[in-house]
Amino acid sequence: MFESFALDPNECIYGLGERFDAVERRGRPVDFVNHDAIGTSNRRSYINVPFFWSTKGYGCFVNSNARTEWDIGMSEAGSIGFATEENYMDYFILSGATPSEILRRYTNDLTGVSPVPPIWTFGLWLSRNSYQSWAVVDEVIKKADMHGIPFDTVHLDTSWFHEDWNPDLIFSQERFPQPEMKMKTLAQEGIHVSLWQYNFVPPREDNVLYSEGREGGYFGKKSGEKDGMNNEFYQYPQGTAGWKTDDLVIDFSNPAAVRWYGKKISRLIEQGASAIKTDFGDCIPPAAHYLNISGRKFQNLYSLVYNSVIRAAVAQANPNTAQWARSGTAGSQRYPIHWGGDSQCSWSGLQGSVRAMLSLGLSGFAFFSHDIGGFIGTPESELYIRWAQIGLLSSHARIHGAGDENGREPWYFGDEAVRIFRKFAQLRYALLPYIVQQAEQGTEAGLPLVRAMVLEYPDDPATWYVESQYFLGHELLLAPTLQPLRELEKQAVYLPKGTWFDFWTNEKIESNGSWVFLEPAALDSMLIWVRSGARIPFARERRRTFNRAGDVERIHEYGDSE
Repeated sequence: MFESFALDPNECIYGLGERFDAVERRGRPVDFVNHDAIGTSNRRSYINVPFFWSTKGYGCFVNSNARTEWDIGMSEAGSIGFATEENYMDYFILSGATPSEILRRYTNDLTGVSPVPPIWTFGLWLSRNSYQSWAVVDEVIKKADMHGIPFDTVHLDTSWFHEDWNPDLIFSQERFPQPEMKMKTLAQEGIHVSLWQYNFVPPREDNVLYSEGREGGYFGKKSGEKDGMNNEFYQYPQGTAGWKTDDLVIDFSNPAAVRWYGKKISRLIEQGASAIKTDFGDCIPPAAHYLNISGRKFQNLYSLVYNSVIRAAVAQANPNTAQWARSGTAGSQRYPIHWGGDSQCSWSGLQGSVRAMLSLGLSGFAFFSHDIGGFIGTPESELYIRWAQIGLLSSHARIHGAGDENGREPWYFGDEAVRIFRKFAQLRYALLPYIVQQAEQGTEAGLPLVRAMVLEYPDDPATWYVESQYFLGHELLLAPTLQPLRELEKQAVYLPKGTWFDFWTNEKIESNGSWVFLEPAALDSMLIWVRSGARIPFARERRRTFNRAGDVERIHEYGDSE
């Protein structure tokens, strides 16, 4: 089925999920099937959302799990069209005086709001692929404390099992012995532990998930027949997922598989873990057959079901928990936190991550993060520092990268990087009362914590194409540096009409709503302004949150009286 609407010449379109290429979608091609994007510099996306909204005051949600195709002013500049593989079309038109009202109706009335994650999740997450033992974890903790870098969470990625990338959900007794005791000790120090897993199981006899899943029939099958034999389980062909796998995919359309795997996840929380990383979920084989749905229809929906299963299992064991998800679709905002996948360690990778953060926020997702420094490769020091500044002033903050020898901890990038990282990490913890307050107020209205400028100033056409600045909550306007200083003579910044205050110097600036060309921020700084009339609470310095926003040390009032 196909539907189309007319587009006005001056109309802008936003949404459609996590987009790395551009925030405004008019004239942009869209690949609308969840994929392993393998980076952040292409049209693929881990999170496709069949919802868009327009600066003309309406939004549209296509209520379909089937593959959809979108043509937004490409074939014809004056029209937007969408089609599904189904023989019917089910969609909602939402009206609203402002984009905020459209987002509120889309989330509150249709697909659900993002609950505010526990306060400890707003602290810094330390991670790499991968910490190889408790000894390595202890060394990282020691160095972070020694350098005065506050943090709350340590994430164990693909190496906490007896063998890397063989996820049986059992701690290695050689590398990670006595996990309950260790995680209890860390919890007493205010440190949470996050654990990696994914939705595939390797076909290995030494993996208990494989033997149990094979016996129970918990994997996708080659045949659509419900009585298919065990030897008919579908194995992902080597290389087709963008990497090496020949694993089997867990069939989360099967209630028995849901109960089986959910118990495994709950057990990890009972042992002392605080978060589960729900990696992948975005590249399930469409050729496989599942118990209650075809693979082709399940491809985008799978990410929603996968994350809902994990969230239910985690919350049942301990409500003060979280998950760290890569994939999603409409409704997945109910299971935060999401992150932007495997970004390249490049300036274009950073720029794409910022676009994804803004576009996903315009699609109903309140909380988002990205790998500080990038995932693929090794960043140069300047790139790492600029990425850290943005990451530490995003919704959630995590350092992470591929390769045991390519850590993303700041001490890998020199003394200057450590000093600047510490400055912004401490700033994040000082701002936590404000960040948590804005998160709570925003989610009630369907608003993201990090906001594209068009969301705050929808009536100002100059903001419609800005994707290099963003608001953190309602009061703070950030203009990060997204290029190396050697390439920047001046930094173009748009200041909306009104009175603003420089965050660092308190200098008052009157803007008539115009672009200004400023000296780029020094390497140890970022251009930040505060809205006139704002009251920003600052917390006392500390090393951990202990699940509290913090004791407010002072409230800075920005206004004409100062």
